[in-house]
Amino acid sequence: MGIAEEIKKTIQSKLVIRYQEKDDLKKPDRVCVICHNPFRCENILCLYIKDEGHICDACGERFAPEMMNAVEECNRVKSNSSFDNKKTYQISLTPKEWKDIRENLSVLQKVTVELARGISRGIVEAPTGHIGLLHYAKDIEKPQRKEGESDKDYDLRVKSHRMIKLFDKIKKETYERINLLQSYFTKLGMPEICEEKNLKF
Repeated sequence: MGIAEEIKKTIQSKLVIRYQEKDDLKKPDRVCVICHNPFRCENILCLYIKDEGHICDACGERFAPEMMNAVEECNRVKSNSSFDNKKTYQISLTPKEWKDIRENLSVLQKVTVELARGISRGIVEAPTGHIGLLHYAKDIEKPQRKEGESDKDYDLRVKSHRMIKLFDKIKKETYERINLLQSYFTKLGMPEICEEKNLKF
């Protein structure tokens, strides 16, 4: 290994990628600890030798090209993401956008309640057709049999009991999740509209 390669390896072993606070970027030009030329460091990340000082981009390219590429890529991604964030996000939604959200939530609430009714009935009456949803029926215990109750009446009552319990389970996983989202949207500024809903099986 030649002396140039030894110097290069020594420098690489001491180099670190350093994060700079925004206030550091306002400081006057720095002097590179390798070439001793003044340079301005304008990026959040830079190359640095501990207890010695900063490395200019030219020396970074010369002695540690892989690290310099990583620094440039990180700075580029950071710069692009900051630009995109400023461009994409709004402080609040327009009244029309809130209206669209509220209307869609209302439709989803109605649809999920109807689906919960239909699915709970289907699981009880046609379980083979709802095999992927049978986990909802797990742990639902049969009600106690009443004294003098016929087999037919008891079977009907068990079915009705299971349908109601399934409906409650499925509604909790669907309708109530939509309600939670709606409460968050309301906190963000969506106007509230009180509606009377029939949520029983």
